[in-house]
Amino acid sequence: VELVVADAEAMQDLKERLDAPVPPLRMAANRVAGERPYILALVGPPGAGKTTTAAKLAVHPLVFANARVGFLTLDTFRAGAIEQLEATALVADCPVEVVYEAHEVPSALERLHACDLIIVDTPGRSPMSEEQNKRWRQLLRVIQPDETHLVVPASLRPEVA
Repeated sequence: VELVVADAEAMQDLKERLDAPVPPLRMAANRVAGERPYILALVGPPGAGKTTTAAKLAVHPLVFANARVGFLTLDTFRAGAIEQLEATALVADCPVEVVYEAHEVPSALERLHACDLIIVDTPGRSPMSEEQNKRWRQLLRVIQPDETHLVVPASLRPEVA
């Protein structure tokens, strides 16, 4: 059990921040024709919600405004991972590319070139899975994301993180 105590002023400040409209990210508006899409990668442990987070980011009307979003998945290990992302992409009308090897990255990025933003979904791996982690890290180096975000479950205890 965790108890958080805050005064009324701090609670009011938090409420105002939560109620404020979320400004859309500007990377799409600043993209010059012919320029490479902005690339955002999501990394984290197994079961953290990376694929779900990618889907929610892509379809939320305030997060990326009118940006054309595409998905690039490196998660070819988890059963149903590709199908889950493809189902979301179908509903959101977003293209999806699946990459298994580093030499496939350039052509996958080329096929997503019409997008303003590419969300990269990575596989969840234990830190002990050295060989598999090495493989997807190599893919991320080739992709060169503009941002990489760590996704962790909200229920994760700080001492475990």
